[in-house]
Amino acid sequence: LRGGKGTVYEGGVRVPAFIHWPARLSGGTTFRHPLHIVDWMPTLLALAGYSSPTTLPLDGRDAWPLLVGKERSPAPRTLYFKRGQSFALRHGDWKLVTTGPSKVELFDLARDPHEKLNLAPANPGQVARLRDLLNRERKKEKGAALGKPAGTPE
Repeated sequence: LRGGKGTVYEGGVRVPAFIHWPARLSGGTTFRHPLHIVDWMPTLLALAGYSSPTTLPLDGRDAWPLLVGKERSPAPRTLYFKRGQSFALRHGDWKLVTTGPSKVELFDLARDPHEKLNLAPANPGQVARLRDLLNRERKKEKGAALGKPAGTPE
């Protein structure tokens, strides 16, 4: 994968995970949908028979139905990454990367998981849509920096 630790490319944000539970999971299965660390808590709570708390909702999703094949694909989600002045946003299989004021890259991770082919020049509409989503995420982050924690109801 492109990049490494400390980058917003897949080599810096994609991490392998392993689940060993022979009674519930078939061996040798590869799961190709992105999961975020916040998905583990709701997944483990559901497996233990607990419901997600309603007073303090969890950020993640219960991934078990996907892991065992009861659901075929996850609901669309946006994943945001920041490392210094580099930013990336993944929405579905599309990923937008900005590594400077004018450097913009667009990748289709389903076809190009190694982020070798920059599709930005040929897809200005997709770049604009993802840039808008990226700017929304950055505004949430700026609110937190100003003492307004993101996700806190006012």
